[in-house]
Amino acid sequence: MNKEGYKKTAIAASVYAVLALSVMFYRAGTKRIIIADAAENDYYSETTLDSYSLRARQPMGAEEEGALIIPLPGGVHSENVRLENRYIEHRIVLFIDAKDVAFYQTNPLVADIDNLESAICIPQNEEGEVALVFQLDGLYESFSELTDNSIVIRFADPKDIYEHIVVVDPLQGGEFLGACSDNIVEKDVNLNIALELKKLTDEDADESFKIFFTRTSDVYRDDELKLDFIEETGADMYIQLTADSDLEVSEGVASYYNSTYFIRNFGNLDFANTIESNVVATASANARGLAELEDETSIIKDVKIPATVLSVGNVMQESDAKRLGDSKYISKVAQGIYNGIIQSIAKMDE
Repeated sequence: MNKEGYKKTAIAASVYAVLALSVMFYRAGTKRIIIADAAENDYYSETTLDSYSLRARQPMGAEEEGALIIPLPGGVHSENVRLENRYIEHRIVLFIDAKDVAFYQTNPLVADIDNLESAICIPQNEEGEVALVFQLDGLYESFSELTDNSIVIRFADPKDIYEHIVVVDPLQGGEFLGACSDNIVEKDVNLNIALELKKLTDEDADESFKIFFTRTSDVYRDDELKLDFIEETGADMYIQLTADSDLEVSEGVASYYNSTYFIRNFGNLDFANTIESNVVATASANARGLAELEDETSIIKDVKIPATVLSVGNVMQESDAKRLGDSKYISKVAQGIYNGIIQSIAKMDE
């Protein structure tokens, strides 16, 4: 198996290299629009316009209590707003086509919350698009509404609102390519599967569980950050996505598990088997089976919840390399993982 390797590398320089996804807006009535969080976009622009700190005022009524409220210029609609909750970075980013980059210099926020550490406005261009960046003191789920003249954001601890939480970790990223063969690069394969899986979770109406991702863009996350993320989310399942690059390894899907920790009722072996069997069935892939993880440096060895390393294929095998470059196959793998998560939740609840 190709190791993620070179642990503890600095991520500060690459943490903002990102891949755009379109945000979805769900209409609820005629005057309120629920905003769903998007994947990460780069908010550092090349404009020479200066960034500035956002001002805040106290709430002026019960409706403004316990919320972060961002005023909007007249004429701003749902298509002019994109929201990102960068959970692992403890950061909320709002992209707003405000028509005037100086609007927030004279229009204060309402910040009746105690988890906000800083708030800045970063102009994106001369036309008036801005990025409002809110740094939080920890990881929070956010619930946002777009009203006629403002965006209202409220926060909650994920552990208080979800019955089950899964962390999915597409390995590699940034300068770490992972397994490579011809036009197949592991970091891209892992990310593409994660993004397809995110689409499935965004479309699912079941709000009893949540899937968090260590990355939704081409960035590298070190192991220390990932372990902190698993703890902060309160996750009860963890999945690493990887690919093999060994000519002596056959084609197909395999799951690796940690036998060090015994987990009663539904443990690592059960979880690895459930995920692998669902991916094999959904993607019509060859089953290479289950194996105990031998890599002593893997954070799987430090995770005390059901966890598995899912190898989605072997890039050195021609048939696998072809499949891993096929977007339809990637979608099927993501669907298999999703089915496996649903089945795992059902087994944990027995």
